[in-house]
Amino acid sequence: MTLVDSDQQGTGLSVEKGSGINNSETLIVDLSENPLYSVDFGVDGLNSNHEATVTYYFESGNPITVTYDANGDYTYTSSSDNPVTKIEFTASSNDQTSGANYVVTHLSGTQTVAEDTEFDYMSVDSKGAFSDVATVTLDTDESTPSYHVFSAQEGEAEVLATSGEDMLLGDSQANIFTWLDSALDNSTDIIKNFEFGVDKVDLTSILDDDTETTDISDLLGKVTISSVDNEDVVLTVEHGASESQTIIIEDIYADIAGMEAADILNSLVKVNTETV
Repeated sequence: MTLVDSDQQGTGLSVEKGSGINNSETLIVDLSENPLYSVDFGVDGLNSNHEATVTYYFESGNPITVTYDANGDYTYTSSSDNPVTKIEFTASSNDQTSGANYVVTHLSGTQTVAEDTEFDYMSVDSKGAFSDVATVTLDTDESTPSYHVFSAQEGEAEVLATSGEDMLLGDSQANIFTWLDSALDNSTDIIKNFEFGVDKVDLTSILDDDTETTDISDLLGKVTISSVDNEDVVLTVEHGASESQTIIIEDIYADIAGMEAADILNSLVKVNTETV
């Protein structure tokens, strides 16, 4: 493998000869030590008569060959349980000439997590104060998303959700897990270390009125309660025209089993009685 920098082929990776990848040459990228389920790369140096021919090899099954007929950036995605272990770049031509002599301008990807990952998480605020240590376990499957992780700070019990997929970690304080308007979207957020009867979820922002009053009857029409394997409680929060925020509170189903919906919300949701 060598680096090419020329006006004709552009700047990027090529075979050892250094004149771009031809249809008689192959650039091989071995990913067996670090399999990827998503691969991002770019090609440069193609013209209207040539194509970049890319073959993807997997942990199991037959390889797949894809041709790319224009310069630019591309993404190939496999499943995390059968990631890409090798990539071969070669060239093909439509006019029976010698090939494209193109280069691979960049290559990166998202690595597969082979097993459930557990780690201890501690955050530090701007004053150098450390939060309590929390243990996070990421349960991997072929659709495992990437989470932003936020932990409660010592002396600051509120944990704010953001847009996108969040993992919110409680501590020994009476935590309040809060979703502001800017954090309400169609994502799925997870609350860990939730202490039933002590911690609360603040959903004030889903109400459309101009007060800070949260009435459980108002929430009943906007929040659907369900469970995952009789272990976790799922709150599906309807907001906006057609959006729903999913909030998974782990390991509290036993605490709410048999309760009516109003009683569940009254136990989980922070109730404000002051008006503005």
